[in-house]
Amino acid sequence: MKKILMIPRINELEENLKLRDKLDLGFEFNDFFIPSLLDDKEALKNRIEKYKNIGGYSTIHGVFFDICFNSSDDLIKNASYKRARQTFDIAKELGCKKIVFHTNYIIGFNSQDYKDMWVSGNALAYKKFLKEYPDIEILIENMFDNNDILIRELIEEVNNKRFRMCLDIAHANLSDESIKDWIKNCKKYVSHIHINDNFGDYDSHLAIGKGNIDYEFVIEELNKMDDITILIEVKTTEDFISSYNYLVSRGLKVC
Repeated sequence: MKKILMIPRINELEENLKLRDKLDLGFEFNDFFIPSLLDDKEALKNRIEKYKNIGGYSTIHGVFFDICFNSSDDLIKNASYKRARQTFDIAKELGCKKIVFHTNYIIGFNSQDYKDMWVSGNALAYKKFLKEYPDIEILIENMFDNNDILIRELIEEVNNKRFRMCLDIAHANLSDESIKDWIKNCKKYVSHIHINDNFGDYDSHLAIGKGNIDYEFVIEELNKMDDITILIEVKTTEDFISSYNYLVSRGLKVC
């Protein structure tokens, strides 16, 4: 399966559903990492109810603001676990197949002790979550990581078929490592892809084809991958349609 996903927007949900059905898309819910929503019980209940019965294939983006599973401060670590479990519980309620978490690695912190603590602390957290939520696949997404080394170390350490990678192509374009090397080194771990465009200077979430990413190469590589989902992660529905048409017209094979 190579299924395309879009982000549903609560104020455009009816139009999003029509587009989803027309193009056989899935949804990635992008509301439930926002702390103010998670803390507003009534607003959260209403948001979940609006999404709950729409059906179809879905994934969800987990919390990432200030999340640190490897913190040496138990208050921070416990708060991070609590926030994560909130989005896991929402994912379960909505029937989401996958949940995405950022690495939240501190770039430039080159201490080997910190790197080891990051791997071990995150591995411990994700092993716990895999046991607690056996029906959800967990994905670790490269954020502003300079290279893929620690992500691969973490996936190998967790060593579970339900712990895979979300490769964000646009984030890779901001790193010290080429997109070509990110794909080559990580493709065996990848279950999910985030794509949009930029000029290598800022995570601008441009429509595909509006930045400098070589999407001819990316499309060729994506077509070699089996059983992946692909989120077109852009700012507007118009940018989604433009990006979708760009990908399909240049040969991306979708189900």
